[in-house]
Amino acid sequence: MTSKKDWFVTYKEIGNGKILVENNSACSIVSKGITHIKMVDGIVRTLIDVKYVPKLQTNLISLSTLDSLSCLY
Repeated sequence: MTSKKDWFVTYKEIGNGKILVENNSACSIVSKGITHIKMVDGIVRTLIDVKYVPKLQTNLISLSTLDSLSCLY
C-alpha cells in the first residue's frame, strides 16, 4: 500500500474499500494497480495489486510478497 499515486504504472479505481491504521481510524482504498520498486540489490521488481491509499502516512509492504519475488531486504 502506498499514498504515492505517481508510483503507479497502471491502476484501476476500486469500490469503497477501507483499511484500519494504527490509531484505529479508517483510510479509503481508492485504487489498485502495478508499481515498480528498486530493491537494495539494484534489481527493479514489479508489484501487482498494490493499493493506493491517499491518507496513508507510510508505505506498507508484505514481507511474504517480497519473499515470493526472491527479494533481498
